[in-house]
Amino acid sequence: MRKNLTGTMTLLLLLGLLTSTLPLFVSTSIAAESSSQPTSFIEYSNAYGMATLNVPSIGNITRMTVVAIHQDKSSTIDNYEVMSLALSSSLTTGTVTAVITTNFNPEDISWRKALRNGTSIYTEINGNVTINNSLRVTANELKVQKTGNRYTVDFNPTTPAIITLPRNLFPSPNFTATWTLPAFHMDFDANGSTTLANGTTVNPISGWTEYNEYATANANFTFACPSWSNYTTSGTGTIRPFAVHRGQAPGTPVVSTEPLKRVDFYEGFGQTLVDIPKTGNITRVLIQAMHAVQGPFGNFDILIMTLSATGYNGSVQARINNSPESINWIKSVVNGTSAYTEVNGNILINNIFSVSANELKVQRNGTLLTVDFNPATPVNVMLPPDVFPRANFSATWTIPAFHLEFNVGNQSQFLVSTSTTPFPSGWTQTNEYFLNPANATITIPTWSFTTTVGTNTYVFPYLVAVMRSPYLPKAPAVSAFSSATIMTGQTWYFFAHYSGGVVPYKFQWYEGTAILAGQTSTLLPVTKTTAGTYTYTCQVMDADGNTATSNAITLTVINR
Repeated sequence: MRKNLTGTMTLLLLLGLLTSTLPLFVSTSIAAESSSQPTSFIEYSNAYGMATLNVPSIGNITRMTVVAIHQDKSSTIDNYEVMSLALSSSLTTGTVTAVITTNFNPEDISWRKALRNGTSIYTEINGNVTINNSLRVTANELKVQKTGNRYTVDFNPTTPAIITLPRNLFPSPNFTATWTLPAFHMDFDANGSTTLANGTTVNPISGWTEYNEYATANANFTFACPSWSNYTTSGTGTIRPFAVHRGQAPGTPVVSTEPLKRVDFYEGFGQTLVDIPKTGNITRVLIQAMHAVQGPFGNFDILIMTLSATGYNGSVQARINNSPESINWIKSVVNGTSAYTEVNGNILINNIFSVSANELKVQRNGTLLTVDFNPATPVNVMLPPDVFPRANFSATWTIPAFHLEFNVGNQSQFLVSTSTTPFPSGWTQTNEYFLNPANATITIPTWSFTTTVGTNTYVFPYLVAVMRSPYLPKAPAVSAFSSATIMTGQTWYFFAHYSGGVVPYKFQWYEGTAILAGQTSTLLPVTKTTAGTYTYTCQVMDADGNTATSNAITLTVINR
């Protein structure tokens, strides 16, 4: 049966998915930074390419695995690149791994160090850093981009990317102490069908647990390195159009009761639009059920019921979850909707309900998703009289117990998509998801009702939801003043004006695309002895790793 994909995307956009209820090279090393260490993280990638290739024997390194990722969303900052490199040789059985990222956020640096401590990426013992292959570059030096089914990787470091080779794995005299990664370009082109996969690992030294959930497909790749005598090679690798990387520190997670930004990961989400027997004149219900496996409020289940009636415009929404810690936060997010409205301390509508884990269970097994709702006490949804007039509707409508099954079956129409929903409270929600059309069967014992729905029905095996508060600091902005003309030998001062973001800030001036070493303040002095036209920009980075680049300004230099 053909699925109405456009209709479902519209519903997701209008109604929103519940997220409350509802993955390095300046050559600066990560060891120099300090910050409070998160107990968990989530990064979501929409561009991920991986390939293993032979390289010309440079310093006796003969093989390299490249994993290049654009992290679109995360629990801290968004839009940054991460590249992992595993180097090996026919002269040894060891492997060394380095990670290069454009993410300068102190919290991210902290969890990356903790997650990898004791490995060839990073090792710190009693405060002494013995290995540090966690490196950072600017956004201009590493770019991972997706265009359709093609992924491109461009690495152009302005200073050498030097990787330490541990002596116990790469002994002298066959290997030097370090190996330099050159600039290169890679292309990935998908050539296979997409499947779902996942994996879990535990670092025995740090105790962190690491999870990966993703969609994967084979891809042809090409690799080109100009500095290796224009060396090129090709082969078969893999791409991931949807990938979630998350981690959890050992011990009890620290829960933020009122976060300004939330990123939740769901490993099971089902949505279906069901025509029901006319009960209290309610004739249709949109059911959205999901299981969250990581987020600020831990693991829990969510049920969103949106009620409507034939012949009446409008709807009412109820939100039910088994995470009582999140209830107050949810109310602040959806305030002003049919789920909850409070004005000057007076609660006008309250359709947010907390139930126990025994009363609501959402479980996924492969492509089968089951929902069991068995409330111990009635869940009575308030029906706003302006939508549901009292002449035809009672003041409340009771949600019955039910069992619901979503089954993808043999369909293989997996799609990656996104939607953004604004709330009257000022919060916004962005959902990144991997979905498949499905069939759903619902059974409501008290009504002696069973039906199967094959349209407007979907299973979302993986979904990432990002909630942003209107009180989050604005992203940084920077502008430069102003173009000028001088004579050779004279000095001109450019100034950058900045606003927004989170202090402290870092500044970097550029001449064209070249970094101006040491020019890291808001003031740029320029003295030229050669006539010509020179262009300058200033980049600012705030404490959260958000960056902005100024307008370009021009200095015209003429001979005396």
